[in-house]
Amino acid sequence: MFLVQNRSPRHNETNRNKLLAKPTTKKPIPPKMKTIDLLFEESGLSLHELAEQSRLPEARLMDILKGRWTPSPKDRQKIAAAFQMEPDTISWGHTMAPRNIRYHRYGLKEDF
Repeated sequence: MFLVQNRSPRHNETNRNKLLAKPTTKKPIPPKMKTIDLLFEESGLSLHELAEQSRLPEARLMDILKGRWTPSPKDRQKIAAAFQMEPDTISWGHTMAPRNIRYHRYGLKEDF
């Protein structure tokens, strides 16, 4: 003979369904960000054209495109305007791979 156990109210079917239900509020999906070097390749602009449109020196733009320089907020606005985009939709971080620097391999000396 099987015994039926009395379960507490938190185990009934309606409470279980409430606990398992997913929230109905959906978070907006953020726009897909592109790196500055990818935008440059896709745009087909030359470095000289981008420098004219953004009013920045070519040397600084080259450093930004190579990932050696992170642009200031004003520079970001100028570059984004040249690409006809918002600055928030572009990834601006350093992308350059770390170099082999001596203290990375051996650590710092105790006595300087």
